[in-house]
Amino acid sequence: MNKYQQIPEAVVDLHGLTVVEAKAELERILKKGHAHIRVITGKGHNSTNGVPVLREFTKKFLSQKGIRFSQSKITDGGAGSFEVFLTN
Repeated sequence: MNKYQQIPEAVVDLHGLTVVEAKAELERILKKGHAHIRVITGKGHNSTNGVPVLREFTKKFLSQKGIRFSQSKITDGGAGSFEVFLTN
């Protein structure tokens, strides 16, 4: 990422959702045609055995679809969120 602030067109917060609900929400937001989305998954502190379920699911989901993403900057959520970049 560069030093210039990048503001997403949409932000989706997956906190508290099941994997099934998170998948549906990601599919819904991806259909909207935004070029840049911030996906908040949280860091997984409340996950069973400390495994960040939504974070890992989101990474796998986006990777399988060939969608480019990176961890957000600390000021934008850090390890608890991703910047997702789509080409139109």
